Amino acid sequence: MGSVVAGGVAPGGVVAAGLAPVGLTVADLRAAGGLLAGLPLDPGPLHRLTTEVLRGGLVMLRQGTAAGGERLLGCELTERGLKLGLERSYRTLPRLAADPAERIGLVDQANDIRPWTVI
Repeated sequence: MGSVVAGGVAPGGVVAAGLAPVGLTVADLRAAGGLLAGLPLDPGPLHRLTTEVLRGGLVMLRQGTAAGGERLLGCELTERGLKLGLERSYRTLPRLAADPAERIGLVDQANDIRPWTVI
């Protein structure tokens, strides 16, 4: 699952360029999600890795390499479902960040990923 360093995913993460790594499948992402559930991680690393897995699913869905109707980390494997999961993680991370600039950036990411609501 992308570049891994001690303690988590390397800076930039799995899908930093908006491209899923070659050969990565939804099954790989689901397996990564299963591993996350069993790891004794603090909330910060857990939510950061969760965002990587969900972003990977979103990229794969947009590239047509993931089919809807499945679930990834409890989220529907649809654009809306993955965006809601990402927003939830991005809203949790600012509470765990010590740096005010990082908190603002994470809130901005949550706002950017939030699915549109049509009334």
